[in-house]
Amino acid sequence: MIIHMMPQENNDSYLRDDYLDKNDVITAVAVGIVGSVISTNEKLKLFLHAIHDDSSLNKPKKMLGKMLHHSGDYNDCISRGGRPFSTYLHRLYGGHDILSLQGDNPFTILCGQYGIPKGIVQAVRHSLADTFSKNGGVLPGSSFLDFKREDGNVGNYIDEWSKKMGRLVKLSSQEVYAELFSIKMQDIGSVAVIKLLLKGYEKAMVVSKLREGYSEIASSQLRIIALFTTALASFGLGAVQHKGIGKVNLPVFLALAHETTHLRSLNKKDIKMITERNDSLETRLAILEQSAIRAV
Repeated sequence: MIIHMMPQENNDSYLRDDYLDKNDVITAVAVGIVGSVISTNEKLKLFLHAIHDDSSLNKPKKMLGKMLHHSGDYNDCISRGGRPFSTYLHRLYGGHDILSLQGDNPFTILCGQYGIPKGIVQAVRHSLADTFSKNGGVLPGSSFLDFKREDGNVGNYIDEWSKKMGRLVKLSSQEVYAELFSIKMQDIGSVAVIKLLLKGYEKAMVVSKLREGYSEIASSQLRIIALFTTALASFGLGAVQHKGIGKVNLPVFLALAHETTHLRSLNKKDIKMITERNDSLETRLAILEQSAIRAV
């Protein structure tokens, strides 16, 4: 009788298992290693860079190159703060930071060149195309790390850090910058593959009847394990490839931060729901006790 009086919510987090077993953890780690291999694969890096180079031509030859075409965009030859234009880390020093407030924002420049809305579309296309290159796209907000040098020119702390670390391991600052401070499609792809593989694993476990299902909490835990594994393994593999300079997969760190926040939110929601159910049950028990006393 008490059971019938309980709330009849149909919530998956209570119908499915929130916990992971040994096989789940092993699979998540394995998927994370796959993600790190994708993130650090040199052949894939060159393949993607070739797509960027094609999109930079006046007349791209490949379909993807045509979709990402950005030859002639003004933001490719602009520097901030009066700094003389140079091809050296030209994206870092001007025309590519989508959060820049210094007049070199790519959306501002390209809307001025092409008008609205074509300029907005072109800014997105250009920013996306840059992530295919070996040096990657600019980290949003990097322009806020500018400073004025003693000679009056504009410098950037990311460039300075890259130079210092490069001198320690005898790598160019461009190589260090590309591994630590840029956003690459290769890394974005690793996050996408991780999520697809884990979703496929969950479906396979359910179809094979090895498990009834995965709650949102369980799925989130799987993704966190895989993403954390990719972050660590990518750094280690990168260090082997680049004389001790580990590979920082920025999209993975962003996805990991988002997933951790999401899991925390799910846990709070479940705790609140359990507390409300317990309070409701206690109230109903008290009513039943009072009814029983009156009946006597």
